[in-house]
Amino acid sequence: MFTDTLAQGLSALGLAADIDLAPFERFYPLVLDWNQRHNLTRITGEAEFIEKHLLDSLSVYPLLPRPATLVDIGTGGGFPGIPLSLYDPAFRVVLVESTAKKTAFLESAIAALGLSQVSVWHTYLTPQRLLPLSQRHGLLPDVRRPQQTPPIVCLSRATHAPEALVALCAPLLTRVAGSILISMQGPKCEGKVNPLLEKELEKCRLSLTIKGPLHLPLTQAERYFYVVSATG
Repeated sequence: MFTDTLAQGLSALGLAADIDLAPFERFYPLVLDWNQRHNLTRITGEAEFIEKHLLDSLSVYPLLPRPATLVDIGTGGGFPGIPLSLYDPAFRVVLVESTAKKTAFLESAIAALGLSQVSVWHTYLTPQRLLPLSQRHGLLPDVRRPQQTPPIVCLSRATHAPEALVALCAPLLTRVAGSILISMQGPKCEGKVNPLLEKELEKCRLSLTIKGPLHLPLTQAERYFYVVSATG
């Protein structure tokens, strides 16, 4: 049963499983339906979907500050942003996607699931676009109430190299206190830092902590989290 498998996986990750899991089960057929017309994902089997999309997305949850605004860069079919919003509705979530067909799915899924705290940016993000968009949508500090601005967590799940994400998100990390970037990576990275990432971190004056490996509960696949924050 879908919710039983999901609950077992959550418990294995050390996450609370005594929440309403029905919205996750409703999300699954939405993805399958749209996937017949648009290429959202190659992962369609129930157990594989639960582990490689839902549990993989939720595995980052213990690293997230709360409250926070999550900016999911290159979200595709809504991962990790939608599972995180279903698990903890207190997050404000921004799904960033450049493909029109995928953003149409995201808008449809948000409406179907009643996720009023989730919005979609249909754009290809660049460092030049990130700050103006963040300002326009109220993510940056209000000069009248700067202490009321929650930190921003830029998230990306294996869609960009960590060094590219650092270059993209650096202006935001240094603008909003407590903000971080988390690049979610698979086993190929081996938790290592390449010279390009080292150079970008030094250039942007950012610090890096690598968490992992974490093992997904069904296949024991390895996951790493590259957590980047402002120094000083």
